[in-house]
Amino acid sequence: MMRYIYMITAALMFISCEFDFELDGMDTEPLIHIEATLHQNCDTDLPYAVQGVRAIADNESIKLKNFSLKAYVNNELTDTYINKESFDKFSGQLDVKSLEPGDKIRIEAESEGYRSISAETVMPERWAGLDINVNRISSQSIEIKVRFKDNPDTEDYYGLGLSVESFIGDRISSVTSVALRGPSVDGNGYASFGEMRVSYTDPRSRLINICNDHGFNGKEKEMVFIADCLESTETERREYSILAYKLSPEMYRYAVARFDSSPWNNSLGFMGLSPVTFTYTNIQGGLGVLACVNAMTYGPYPVP
Repeated sequence: MMRYIYMITAALMFISCEFDFELDGMDTEPLIHIEATLHQNCDTDLPYAVQGVRAIADNESIKLKNFSLKAYVNNELTDTYINKESFDKFSGQLDVKSLEPGDKIRIEAESEGYRSISAETVMPERWAGLDINVNRISSQSIEIKVRFKDNPDTEDYYGLGLSVESFIGDRISSVTSVALRGPSVDGNGYASFGEMRVSYTDPRSRLINICNDHGFNGKEKEMVFIADCLESTETERREYSILAYKLSPEMYRYAVARFDSSPWNNSLGFMGLSPVTFTYTNIQGGLGVLACVNAMTYGPYPVP
């Protein structure tokens, strides 16, 4: 039994070394918590939400005062927000203008009684060159095959989603984000998602499955998914779009950490047998994330 405990401890130590954290004061000092994620082609500005928290241990919310937030693109100041009033939580947007792959986004923030924070991220390349094939497998389901070549020279993070538009005549009657699942394993009815077991919701409330390229770096890759999608009818026409995202590393790691710590995926944590809170941040001196996604849409295509 002790051997297994040592193995688990060693594994946790190895995982914890993947990122550098400045731990001094993170369990006692008040900290600024900020989430700022930009989805290029979804957002025109950098949306953010900010609050002050007492400490990681209790996550007690406390007020911010004399707060300022600055956004830089390629070291050029693009926008500033200043609030001298006292507030609990705040959300807003910063103008970062039009971004191109490789552009560096940086934020800096400070507030009275808190440590100053900063963070950086880089806009990734677009996920181009996909070979997409969709087939009808039943009156209510379609099969989606996505083929692409991974770049061996870069560490890539991918996101994939399906959006279906329904039309009555020329008018859109509904737009639906459809969940993707893998084919059943050996016909037993249980879905296998392969690399894309993790998902998150983008700014337009669309469900996006994500993965990294660790299992297929530099190779030709095919992913197969099943989605529930009705056929077009005489009165209602349907079209689908494939959402192909490239994520910055921070976006991927933050989304994975949140997914793994949710009540649905971390039942041991909610039983008190493992940590509940997610454990990734790239905010120096604080908590949260600065990240970006290059969003690209393939389609629309008629539903087969």
